Amino acid sequence: MPNTKVMQNMCTSIPGFEPLSNGGLLGPITNDIVLKLTRALDWHDVSLQETIYRMIAQVSTRVFVGKELCQNPAWGIATANYTSLAFVALGEVQKWPRSLQGIVHWVLPSARAMRAGVREVRALLTPIVQRQRVERARQAQQGTPTDVEEEFSLLDCIEDSADQGTGYDPAISELAFQLAAIHTTCGLLGKLVVTVDSHPELLAPLREEVVSVIGNGGWEKTSLYKLKLMDSVIKETQRLHPAFNCE
Repeated sequence: MPNTKVMQNMCTSIPGFEPLSNGGLLGPITNDIVLKLTRALDWHDVSLQETIYRMIAQVSTRVFVGKELCQNPAWGIATANYTSLAFVALGEVQKWPRSLQGIVHWVLPSARAMRAGVREVRALLTPIVQRQRVERARQAQQGTPTDVEEEFSLLDCIEDSADQGTGYDPAISELAFQLAAIHTTCGLLGKLVVTVDSHPELLAPLREEVVSVIGNGGWEKTSLYKLKLMDSVIKETQRLHPAFNCE
């Protein structure tokens, strides 16, 4: 059951703010990347936050919607702009009494930008969803089993999970997952990099563990489970620097 009070506080009934429900509005439906970070081969300064953000955004897009949109710069810009603006716009709407929020959002520039962002994401995603649905219908009509696509994505899972006749908005679903994944993952990875940099004695054993596990078994489902030291370092980083703690 979605938390009604939380959804009200997040203004999810306002057009453009639906993804902030983190899927609460959608009920049970929501219940090969190699990123070339730089062309500069020499040592040089980079923005940790910007670099991690681009990396996580592209990796999550690959998982959420597949390879086609992952390689589309327009999708990256649209989702990045939305996730960056979301909580700024939310804060501006929340400054108003709840009785007026349903009116003032129509004139607030940030809220208008949120709606424009949803429309842009929907325009990019809709042709892909329609093409997949046509292919699924063709296979069903021919009586052939639906192929497990090489380019599997979360979008396929959402389509499979949606009940017949139950409408849902793919753009809202995808933006909700982007909001949930990007900021939290970027925050953790950034804190992890800083933690390891502050304790250089961790680098050698971490590297040795990765080389040993991947060298012996390759990337398998059990590989991450075998990275015991990596898991401990990540958990200790989370303990020392909890989510949303900006210190």
